[in-house]
Amino acid sequence: MNRDEIKKIVYEYAQNHFSNGDDFDKMIIDKPFDGENELLYKELFFDSLDMIEFTMELESEFDHQFAFDDSYIDDNITLGKIIDFIDNKINKEQDEQ
Repeated sequence: MNRDEIKKIVYEYAQNHFSNGDDFDKMIIDKPFDGENELLYKELFFDSLDMIEFTMELESEFDHQFAFDDSYIDDNITLGKIIDFIDNKINKEQDEQ
């Protein structure tokens, strides 16, 4: 699975947790880098429950090939960091084996 496919899945799950789901596309697509630099807590208004559900859903979607470490999810986590983390875990680490 390539990074763009991962990004599509991450955005789909993020939209499900965005407090105003109808405006998610507008907020993301209109931003530089397709909104990958958006802060989940501060700009997308995720709360801690949203983040727990979001990360658990992503872990499940990708058949638990990785787990998000609690220390990785901080106030500065962005959509791009989530995408890169998953891409690294399922693609680059598999290439090393």
